Amino acid sequence: MVADSTRQKVIRAATDLYTTFGVLNISRREIAKSSGFTAGTVTSVAKNRSEFLKLVIAALPYSSVTTSLDVDLDSSENHALHLLLAASRDIWGDPASAWDPTELSALAGSTFDEGLREVLAQRIEHRWEKSRAIVVKLREQGLIDPTVDLDSIVLHIIAVGVGIAMLAPTLPVSVSQDQWTALSARLLESLAVIDPVVPHPGELPRYWRIRTTVPGVPSATARLLRVLSLLNVAVVQFTSAGLTPDQQQIDAILTAPSNLDRATLRAAIDSVGKDVIVASGNENDSIDVATRVLRLSSAVATTPNIAPQAAADLVLAQSWEVVEAARGENSSEHVLRLQWTVDHHVILRRERAPFTRIEYQRASAFLELVEALITASGVTSEYGWVDELSDNQPVLVRLARPEDTDAVEQLHKRSSEKSIYQRYFTPKNTWREENLRRVSGGHRGITLVVTDRNNQLMALANVFPLSATEFQTGEIAYLVEDQFQGRGIGNILLEHSQDLASRLGFTKLVAYVLSDNSVMRKMLIGHGWLQVPAPDFGPAIIAFEKTMKV
Repeated sequence: MVADSTRQKVIRAATDLYTTFGVLNISRREIAKSSGFTAGTVTSVAKNRSEFLKLVIAALPYSSVTTSLDVDLDSSENHALHLLLAASRDIWGDPASAWDPTELSALAGSTFDEGLREVLAQRIEHRWEKSRAIVVKLREQGLIDPTVDLDSIVLHIIAVGVGIAMLAPTLPVSVSQDQWTALSARLLESLAVIDPVVPHPGELPRYWRIRTTVPGVPSATARLLRVLSLLNVAVVQFTSAGLTPDQQQIDAILTAPSNLDRATLRAAIDSVGKDVIVASGNENDSIDVATRVLRLSSAVATTPNIAPQAAADLVLAQSWEVVEAARGENSSEHVLRLQWTVDHHVILRRERAPFTRIEYQRASAFLELVEALITASGVTSEYGWVDELSDNQPVLVRLARPEDTDAVEQLHKRSSEKSIYQRYFTPKNTWREENLRRVSGGHRGITLVVTDRNNQLMALANVFPLSATEFQTGEIAYLVEDQFQGRGIGNILLEHSQDLASRLGFTKLVAYVLSDNSVMRKMLIGHGWLQVPAPDFGPAIIAFEKTMKV
């Protein structure tokens, strides 16, 4: 008779060997050597491989996925679709969570070994029963077409799980957990024939705010609403705005059963759209948009300092901060930088989905509203100045905002090759959106634009730190549209740039100029700038600098 402790040590040794080297490659002699017992002792525990497998697999705990399915489906807190999507998410995120490597090894050899088939039958049956119970529940909830054979669906679920677990280490492509779960949601949606009627739990529903990008066709909107309905989610508010001719941005306020988790909701939306954001909401979100905007306007009129946080909430940013104008990150896909005042910028961040053009416009429009409210209250604005050109035409010089991006692009297109080359020292025929966002104010420092009374952009000026780590020296650069050159815009921008550079803490300014740009050279010298060597740029470019009074 073998002691229980000895028996357990032998089984653990066999389990480790099976996991590392596979079921079919391990002999009793190797188990004896690994466990530290004699071959006779090992034989007393199990006489052959089939008996060992029975003991090893019987000792294996059921996977976390299988355990998650082992719930009371009659409970109102357990929505079958939630459970199935959660299981799908877990299987792809960690294949071992669904199938132990020893089980997979046994499955691979079961075709040729009747003993292996018998060992695995009980565990497969357990999974089959749990999966079938969920599929039956899905049919009762109207999520499964009654003409589709239930056992075929269960077989598909289990076979796909096995296939993923076995293929995941060797796949030639990378398929993310979110992509897989989204496909599962789409497949389930295709099997549904009626909207489910699932009673909400007794507690109050949970509010969610979502944002996603879907194809710009009515059927995409219909699919999104359909998928949400299958999760028993109600749409409180729904808006759509075109991003491109082929894409639209969807914003919605939802109420959902309290047990619907964020990951499952996001996976369902992923089946229709991309760049999905799911944020927690509250009961106030159910108030109509116009009322919320009016209340927010009233709040910022009395407390302007709440504007950055409110702007972050408006675009579902994950974090926000107010930084000195010359510091912090530049705008990028996941960073939205807004010029708030001359001295401070607002930086919004989000990890999962890039900020869209619409969101730049919304956040900027909100900060513009704050500026207008401050101006109306009699406080001096720091957003702009009214100046006159040499021919007495009034112009507005102000901080650039994201909504200026299109106008900045058109300014570059209208400008001659010579003017573009004098600004950038290289021809720039096309502009990526990120470059436009930065040159339009999404960078450290200050961006100024000059517009006429019809708000047409006439010129652009940038003042920014010389490098990412240099905050004492600033660089200036201008672009004035050809038809407005020679009318004093350059002098106006230079004066404002120098004043703002001092406020930003720059102790020195530099400007790099083409040697044949006599107009810019004369203007800088007239404002007290000194020509200095620029050895890094070659003889075609000269440098000017000026020490600032801070």
